[in-house]
Amino acid sequence: MDNRTSKLLSITNKIGKLCFLNLLYILFCIPVITIGAAQTALYTCIFLVIDNNDGYLFQTFLSGFRENFRQSTFLWSVLCLLYAFLGLDMYWTKFLPDQTALTVSSILLILILYLYFLSCHLFAFLARFHIKTRFLFRSCLILTAKYLFLTFLLAMMNAAVFLPLILRPSLFLSFLPAIVFLGFSCAAYVNGRILNHIFIKEGLIDNPKKETPHDRA
Repeated sequence: MDNRTSKLLSITNKIGKLCFLNLLYILFCIPVITIGAAQTALYTCIFLVIDNNDGYLFQTFLSGFRENFRQSTFLWSVLCLLYAFLGLDMYWTKFLPDQTALTVSSILLILILYLYFLSCHLFAFLARFHIKTRFLFRSCLILTAKYLFLTFLLAMMNAAVFLPLILRPSLFLSFLPAIVFLGFSCAAYVNGRILNHIFIKEGLIDNPKKETPHDRA
């Protein structure tokens, strides 16, 4: 088997794994409250795929889902409450004087964006490391501010899954197969590589190919 054929088979195999993980992720997100745990389980598998250390992805996904369910669900609930609180505050700004409303709306928008940026780190960080919730928030707050440009790339990758549907709702059915089979897992794969780069720069991991997704920070 020549090198070109070997690379093609490797790419095809990786795409197949990402399709499987994407379908698994969507299935486990259906109850909505489990989205946080599903996100953590997805990244648990993604880091293994990146490290070429993935074995039984289904068992790994289930294990990551169960082990991190309580902490991930708590994080997801906190994020939802914060989004709801900030969204409600944004709604009430329309009753303020114009200049005040503009200032308050700008501050709230910045907070919402920063919260979204923070969420791009939380579940992946939890999948990569065993860490208590208070330290998790503190670590991710620091990483979000310190690597703002890379965090922006993470946020854009997550948003790219739904962006075509938002911009062109009439093409919903055309984009749907791509989202169902590869959308979330592909975004997580690219983000996982970016996050590994951040973890290496911070000295959290020496070599992602030799680390498991549950190393301690």
